[in-house]
Amino acid sequence: MRPVLSLCLNLALVWTSVAPQTACRLRERFRLNEMYRKGDVVLGGLFEVHFLTVFPELSFTSEPEQPRCERFDFPGFQAAQTMIFAIGEINKNPNLLPNITLGFHLYDNCVKLGVAFRAATALVSGTEESFSDLGCTGSPPVLGIVGDPSSTHSIAISSVLGLFRVPMVQYNRGIWSTAQLRF
Repeated sequence: MRPVLSLCLNLALVWTSVAPQTACRLRERFRLNEMYRKGDVVLGGLFEVHFLTVFPELSFTSEPEQPRCERFDFPGFQAAQTMIFAIGEINKNPNLLPNITLGFHLYDNCVKLGVAFRAATALVSGTEESFSDLGCTGSPPVLGIVGDPSSTHSIAISSVLGLFRVPMVQYNRGIWSTAQLRF
């Protein structure tokens, strides 16, 4: 009887040590290009600072590298700098928002919808790690997002942001018939 009990106990210990874990774990953080300044109220932004995304070749012998953003886009960088300048001017004027400091958290979307989605979820969750809790409580880290210059990207991203009640405003001129206000 004793050897059977010992065998069962050993098997139980081995089984629990190799059993798969039920909780999902993030293996790695996304590396997103960003600019940040603290404030009482933080506004998010998605801008096209680079216009080419290079996807590394897959070798299947090592972990894949994350895509890199290349080729600097001056107009996209200028749009991001315009938002930073406007926030600075608002903060300088004590009559506009007394006792409130605006901050910003801007991301480069590299003209890719997947990168823009990662950045948008990082803005509403406050982390670059993925999350799955749609029952979030409290207010999100950003009050709103000045969004992707592409109309199709903005509509797709605003649909996701609507789940968290974060508004998005498109800063670039687009086709007005496709522009929709979403919360």
